[in-house]
Amino acid sequence: MCIRDRFIPSMLLFLYGFISSFVLTVTTLDIAIPDARSNLSVVHLSDLHLGPIYGKSHVSRVVAEVKRLQPDIVVITGDLLDGSMKIEPDVLFPFNEIEADIYFSLGNHDDVFLGLEEVERTLRGSKIVLLNDEAVMNNDVNIIGIGYRLKNETLVNKLVNLNVTYDALNILLYHAPSLTLDELEGYNIQLHLGGHTHGGQSFPLYWDTLSPFKYVRGLRTSETGKTHVHISEGAGTAGPRLRMFSRSTITLLNIHP
Repeated sequence: MCIRDRFIPSMLLFLYGFISSFVLTVTTLDIAIPDARSNLSVVHLSDLHLGPIYGKSHVSRVVAEVKRLQPDIVVITGDLLDGSMKIEPDVLFPFNEIEADIYFSLGNHDDVFLGLEEVERTLRGSKIVLLNDEAVMNNDVNIIGIGYRLKNETLVNKLVNLNVTYDALNILLYHAPSLTLDELEGYNIQLHLGGHTHGGQSFPLYWDTLSPFKYVRGLRTSETGKTHVHISEGAGTAGPRLRMFSRSTITLLNIHP
């Protein structure tokens, strides 16, 4: 095979991945959780990677879709910021147009690459609430946000010390799909929302991101039906702007007893 015969398919694949990265898909999932006290709609966002590639126009585009969905709560499960450069707080101001409360837990790009102090500076003026190893009650829902940890033992210690209640629906916001369904059920977590994997984004380029985790994307349910994990494919991309085997996604989760 000559060089040209190899070059053309490679360029077509690259072009497909580049164009695909501009497509923003909205998906809706129904989740039956026996411990839910009432119906609840949650928009799950993750991995926007705001920085040199994605900016305020991308935020406005995401916000427009979220407003159309009219959720009760919005969550962002890490890597809101890319970490490769500082951004000004006004980039996040479009989020203020959303009526629902917005909760955010740190991902590796937020905390490790950028740092907590810079994240907090960027959040100033926006309605996004950072849950950094803390829990907050929103009506009858206990929302637990834990910052990204390299070791599962540290994650578990934080989870044990936080307010996991038996009198409400417990939703864990944690960036990576590090715990199994059985482990989560043992800690009385009914729903874990995460991201990090980008659904593969451009496999096999991101194999190192996928390989440690059992859950890569989508919804998983425990055998008992009490605990669920939803891993977002993300609403942005890391590294080059390519999406070959996944979609930039906003997910509406309709939770009911």
